[in-house]
Amino acid sequence: MVFKSKRALRIHRRNLALLAVVEAFWGLGFPLINGVFIAPPFLRSLGASPQLIGTISGATFFLILICQTFSGYLTGHLRLKRNFITIMHAAAPTPFLLFGLYMYFMFPGMERAGEAIAFYIVTCILWGLLLGILVPAWVNFVGKVVIREKRGESLGTMFLLQNILAVGGFLIAREVLGSELSFAHRYGLLYGGAGLLLVTGNLPFLWVIEHRQKHVERSSSIAVHFRRMFGILRENPPFRTYVLLKAMSLSSFVLGAYMAVFYQDVFGFDETWIATMGVAMAPVQGFSAFFGGMAGDKFGYRKILIATATMGGIGLLSMAFAPAGWVFFVTATCLAFFMGAEFQAHAAITMRFNPGDDNTDYLSLAAFFNAPVVLVLPVVIGWLVGLLGYRPALGIAAAIPLVAALLIYRLVREPDRDEPVERGAPVTVEAVAPVHSSD
Repeated sequence: MVFKSKRALRIHRRNLALLAVVEAFWGLGFPLINGVFIAPPFLRSLGASPQLIGTISGATFFLILICQTFSGYLTGHLRLKRNFITIMHAAAPTPFLLFGLYMYFMFPGMERAGEAIAFYIVTCILWGLLLGILVPAWVNFVGKVVIREKRGESLGTMFLLQNILAVGGFLIAREVLGSELSFAHRYGLLYGGAGLLLVTGNLPFLWVIEHRQKHVERSSSIAVHFRRMFGILRENPPFRTYVLLKAMSLSSFVLGAYMAVFYQDVFGFDETWIATMGVAMAPVQGFSAFFGGMAGDKFGYRKILIATATMGGIGLLSMAFAPAGWVFFVTATCLAFFMGAEFQAHAAITMRFNPGDDNTDYLSLAAFFNAPVVLVLPVVIGWLVGLLGYRPALGIAAAIPLVAALLIYRLVREPDRDEPVERGAPVTVEAVAPVHSSD
């Protein structure tokens, strides 16, 4: 049923507050294992090569993306997704909790560092599998429980709070890394503490008000589901154009994969200093998420995606031509803007291509085309780093997101439906009384 504006806004605000509390826990916990500022220096200290670090980063992101293609089959028929979201949100970070316990209590020493690297790789595989299934269902869930016209602003608000708390997370990481504890105990506390925060921070989901979506028949088999899902590309050419160019723009991911290692190897930055820079960059990421969401609701998400791809290219160029270590501020600012504004802009514009109750197939298709980019490109750039050195390789990588930004500007058009709400216009949200069971 559809409620009048006052009740709609009350439900929207309640749901948004609960979702934001979950993101606050993730904001505090995730910096302790951050894949840009913490994990690369950790792996480098264990003796991993830049190529291996880039490969682990790319392969993890590949798993997250490719597993999203199964999310629609597993969750699209669920008329209520809240219980599934709560369970998966807790299960996904559990491998990091276990890895933290291993590092603290069972780390065999640097002479067997390869064992720790292998355990870390297994941890990332499990994380990628579980998070990949979760992400489209979570985005669809968020889109259902907030006002449609405020999706971008809502995601931006959630990520703003997440990144405000991330300042505290990075401060904790800096203190732990700069302590007198042993290497194993430092990283055991970081990974174990992060896992505990991420696992326990999901309880507010249970109080989110969710309406039952229209009944959707589950495909008789995974093959039938994939045929139906890929049929969307034939039926919706504008969406096909978008997902192909979006995949190209995601080459900015190389920026996050190599930034910390580049400045560590080329300019001698240590892990404590890199964590300190995470403190400085978290607010930039948070405010870019918040204002990017608001701007996307008002002016269109395509413009935000053009800006994020451009900033990714500029960030890569700043490394390619960096004359001194101070350029790290420029690189990290570009990365923070890209990471802050890109995700919710992509999620919001993807949902616009299908304004129905369940958007998981559209989100899954976009992830399917993104996956090869994040798997292959970091490996290729790592190979080029070994062949040509950091600067030429990163200069080559910078051209890809810049070309993608130009092509998105020229070729991608947002659907006319589901336009941003005008100031003062009535708003509605579909919702029912809280329920505590899932189909």
